[in-house]
Amino acid sequence: MKHLFMNPLSQALPRLAHWLQASVSVKPNAKTQVCAKRALPTAWAALALLVAGMSAMPLVAQAQTTDKAIVWSNNVSISGSTVSGTVGGTTYTMSGAEAIGNLFDTSVFPATASGVRVGTLPTGIGIRMFNPTTRTFTFASPVVNPVLYLGSIGVTAQTTVAITVGVNIQALFLQSGTTTLSGTQTVIGTEGNALILIPGVISSFTVSTNTFESFSDMAVGRIIDATSDSLTATSANTSGATFNLAINDTFPLASTFSLVTTGTTCASSSVSSAGVATFTSPLNGQSCVVNYQVCAPTPNTSVCDTATLTVTTPTATPTLTKAFSPTSVAVGAASTLTITLSNPNAIAASGAAFTDTYPAGLINAATPAGATTCSGGTVTAAAGTGSIALSGATIPASGSCTVTVSVTPTTPGDKVNSIAIGGLTTTNVGNSAVAANATLTVNPPTI
Repeated sequence: MKHLFMNPLSQALPRLAHWLQASVSVKPNAKTQVCAKRALPTAWAALALLVAGMSAMPLVAQAQTTDKAIVWSNNVSISGSTVSGTVGGTTYTMSGAEAIGNLFDTSVFPATASGVRVGTLPTGIGIRMFNPTTRTFTFASPVVNPVLYLGSIGVTAQTTVAITVGVNIQALFLQSGTTTLSGTQTVIGTEGNALILIPGVISSFTVSTNTFESFSDMAVGRIIDATSDSLTATSANTSGATFNLAINDTFPLASTFSLVTTGTTCASSSVSSAGVATFTSPLNGQSCVVNYQVCAPTPNTSVCDTATLTVTTPTATPTLTKAFSPTSVAVGAASTLTITLSNPNAIAASGAAFTDTYPAGLINAATPAGATTCSGGTVTAAAGTGSIALSGATIPASGSCTVTVSVTPTTPGDKVNSIAIGGLTTTNVGNSAVAANATLTVNPPTI
């Protein structure tokens, strides 16, 4: 069981660490010659590092159950004022940074923000931004829906700072009472934190600040999102059917797909590392599922998202066949007409009904003995009339049943008996798509 642990000390540590870190690390602003804070003795610096480490300890652990996750940057380094790093296998650079270090007070973020799992932000990936300037962030290859962590926005709780991203943004999380959105591209903070989504396929963007900051930092992540799909199978119970799961998913390059066996019901299911699912399609009128996950590339392989492929084989139309036995009789002799109703679906066909009108010269025998093996069916076949009807019958799943009647020819010649396309109707699996025909050969009476 995971626990929530919060106490006054845990709430105070992040701010204390923030103040101490700023006290020992901020240099005078070269443009304004304003010294934000003077350096403190080495003992204070050591205390700042200790408290910062304590404040970074996770306070909340929660099961990952939502639909998307964030893969955060790693391997951040700085050369001059240019930061380089990797996020989900894609390298990036950002100009105009003053330093790198740990992120401030990530404990304020919920486990999920706007349906996205925030996860644990790694240490040492914060990009420090002090001076008011415009910085350019560039990906080596386009990234779908990058995410920005913006920390400690605002010089003090009374002095606001605006951070403007040069593209439209959406808020995943705004720390209550300390951060707000202004327009479509700007975050305003008074010592607050925010998570910002940049929707779309992004190659580069700018980040601008309007005020000198005593402490502010940022980090970049990207969305990993496995999207559930639905597939209609073209044939029933077919092995080796495939579907490309990756086609609708959002994920970093070199991510790995795999089968989640729990809850998977499609027979012979497998998922390749590239995201191709292989399975056996279900029977007509049935569905099955393939559960899978996609996990970010190294070193973020623990960041995964799951989804489901639902495969449905549609219902197939019922069929009719008919036969006479014997197939050749003399005028006045009896032959048994058998009509077979077949249902290829994995569900029973209900409300089955038809009316078979005979050709001229063919009638029900004096004792027609109309009968059916179809459950619940009612047969109407009056002696001496030229038809038989079935109503209210059920054709078993993946099975068949029959209707029989004794008929007698009154004239010689071939009696072609037909039930037209659509002559068999049901209430749940459609109507027959093929006509049913049978021929009774009638010989003239012997003199």
